[in-house]
Amino acid sequence: MIGKRTDLTLTLSVPALDRKEIYVTSIEGRERISDLFRYEIEFTSADTIDPLDAIGQAATLTISAGGNVLTAHGILAEFSAGDATHAGDFAYQTVLAPRLSLLDLSRQNLVYGASDPIKLGDLVDSVLTNGAGTDSTTGGHGLDIRHELRLRSDYLARAQVVQYGESDLSFLKRQCEHEGVFFFFEHDDQSEIVVFGDKNDVCKNVDIDGLPTVTFNNKRGSARTGDLAMTRFRAIAKPVPGSVHLRDYNETKTSPPLKVSETVTDQGFGKIVEYGQHFDDEDQGKTLAKIRAEEIACRRLVYRGESNVPQLRAGTVFTLTDHTLSSKSTQFLVVSVRHSVSVPPPSAFAPLPFSHEARAARPYANEIECVPFDTPFRPERKTPRPNVSGLFTAQIDAEENQGQRGWMDTRGRYKVRFAFDDGKYNAGKASDYVRQSQPYLGPNSSGLHFPLLQGTEVVVGYLNGDPDRPVVVGAVSDEKNGDPVTKNNRTLNRIETASKVMLEIDDREAPAEGAAKDAPFFRIDTPAEVGGRSFTGTYLRMGKSVDKDEKTLLPKATQDAATAAAAAGTTAPSTDGAMLYTNQDLNVNVDGSATYTYGTGYATETTTGNSAHKVDAGKYTLNTSDNIEMTTPADILLSAYNMTVTLSGSSSIKVSGTQTTTVSGTSEGVYWGEAKTNHMSTSKALMWDDATLMTFAASFSMKLSIELAINTGLQTKLCIGGEIKLATPQDSKAVLGLNFTYVYGLDLKVVSGETNSVATNATKFITLMDYKGSFYDVKTAEMEYKKTFYSMADQTSTVEERQWLADSTMLRTAKNSTETDSKGLSTWITNLFTIA
Repeated sequence: MIGKRTDLTLTLSVPALDRKEIYVTSIEGRERISDLFRYEIEFTSADTIDPLDAIGQAATLTISAGGNVLTAHGILAEFSAGDATHAGDFAYQTVLAPRLSLLDLSRQNLVYGASDPIKLGDLVDSVLTNGAGTDSTTGGHGLDIRHELRLRSDYLARAQVVQYGESDLSFLKRQCEHEGVFFFFEHDDQSEIVVFGDKNDVCKNVDIDGLPTVTFNNKRGSARTGDLAMTRFRAIAKPVPGSVHLRDYNETKTSPPLKVSETVTDQGFGKIVEYGQHFDDEDQGKTLAKIRAEEIACRRLVYRGESNVPQLRAGTVFTLTDHTLSSKSTQFLVVSVRHSVSVPPPSAFAPLPFSHEARAARPYANEIECVPFDTPFRPERKTPRPNVSGLFTAQIDAEENQGQRGWMDTRGRYKVRFAFDDGKYNAGKASDYVRQSQPYLGPNSSGLHFPLLQGTEVVVGYLNGDPDRPVVVGAVSDEKNGDPVTKNNRTLNRIETASKVMLEIDDREAPAEGAAKDAPFFRIDTPAEVGGRSFTGTYLRMGKSVDKDEKTLLPKATQDAATAAAAAGTTAPSTDGAMLYTNQDLNVNVDGSATYTYGTGYATETTTGNSAHKVDAGKYTLNTSDNIEMTTPADILLSAYNMTVTLSGSSSIKVSGTQTTTVSGTSEGVYWGEAKTNHMSTSKALMWDDATLMTFAASFSMKLSIELAINTGLQTKLCIGGEIKLATPQDSKAVLGLNFTYVYGLDLKVVSGETNSVATNATKFITLMDYKGSFYDVKTAEMEYKKTFYSMADQTSTVEERQWLADSTMLRTAKNSTETDSKGLSTWITNLFTIA
């Protein structure tokens, strides 16, 4: 299509200059996707213009060629006033740039996504809203940067996105380039609009007389005649890498390693390997690798052309006709454009064709660079990421209701407040969770971690210099938080918490024997709050005593030691060595064996309350080389299944009150030596079963009160030796059943009162019943044998009974008699059976 021949009109409108007359003579403009446009404009004016009045003012540039109009809105980013011309006008130069360019003047340090992870679209909105100091707290300029998001993909929300040491514009471009998002400008009747997109179809077609087509025409002079056409168009190819490989590390999911790759082209050369591209899993990595491959592939084949079509702008799409390349591709996306036009300055007369002014005039022309529309376009990552080197200070952060404790997550990571952060502070929302470098960590949650408190100053480093990947390296002292070890206690190795729990090792040089210097020690202290004062609750010290603290904080422990020493009759022990004190409970659990060995001193255990010793399995053995003393003003209770007491020497039991012995089974008493029992009060012995008492030596029993003995079963008494029995006023004996008494030796019975009886060498056998009553009964015999089936004698006996009693003495013989009266014996036996 042959374009129309038109007149050329150049216009610059600056409303703030009060309608000053401006005559534009030259325009040089550059546009590129994902970059700022820049139009360098020369003009003259009969009016004087103060550059400070013009700078930053809104302006509109128009290039009109026969109804085909190029309009560019923006602000005057530069303004230069020159000397007066020979015609008396003033020459000026200015630069028209988008309002977005002002973001390059703002350099802030901000943390995005700290309170909530942020998506790219929200990040763009936030930067364009708060950028260039538009936040009222930083004295903003009140910019109104119109923008539009035409994002076809859904981008993952990210936390801890940091802007550090870079302008708002550089930060915005860097974030978009990382995600493969480009931007360009569209212009309506009011102002420029920044359009953000990630697919070619977000770009609009050019409109040339209602059609998106541009005709190729390379005939000589076509540009000069004003016909709208593409006069030159050529393809340029260059080699590219064959593949892209991305690697990263995710501390929350360390296995498998994050490795992804994407092919750029099968005809490529080599590969690109990048580490630390911020992806958390394989799917995210593949998406990012595809974007990187498209970034390279869209620059493998580009097209460059020249035309006089002002509608060709960066970010527009056109269809080329009448070109030899049209058989391969006809639709193209304009990536960059360079505009050029100039006209002679105003004059009363038209310039001569050979004049300088005429030679300087150039009709409108442009140079474009484009890519096939079906090739996905991605912006080139040319905005450098800040390389954060060295260490930075920060403070441990927490929400207001967290108290003084730092806010940690389930992985032991902290929220921090970076000292460089210029953003508005929200407690506990100044950063994402940040890991802390530890001196030791291992599997199964093994490691070393001392929790940091809110407000603690820490130093932060950055992995690979990436501002989005901070790590707390360590804590440092400041005005509010001093160091627990200073020159005043430089020999100490101390761990002390905010609650005053302390672990301390004094590492001073051990003194020589007899030296007066202090010795090293080790101690652990857990304080307790008592009455508003901090006293030691649990305390463990090994080594040299710390008198200045222990006398103040441990008065009870030292008092107990002195009291125990006094009770033991010894001097108080040295306070050096080891000390354990607690004002709470002490629990010691040992799964294996435990051995306590005490030296030449003494061991004292003092219990204010109850004390229990329990052996669940096995036996309890108590061994001592000296006495065992048990003293209590209360009762002693022994409960056991069987009990055996073996004494190598004497045994003495003193009972001041009542003693009761109850035996449900058999009771045996064996005495190999002298046995004495003294009853000062009532003595009772109750036996429900057989009772056997054997005495193999002298047995002396004295009862000074009434003795009642009742045997309901068999009672046998065997005395081998002598038995002497003394009974006063009353001696009563009741036998129900069989009572057998055998005495071999001396049997002496003395009864005071109305009955006296003395018998020696006597044998007595009584069955069923034995009743005897007499005033005087004196009996002396070498041998006496008596068998009675029934006998009852009293003072009124008959003559025959008295005769029998007299005859019964026939068996008594003198001590030295050797003869026996057989007649008397036979008579006695006859009478005995007669009575029976």
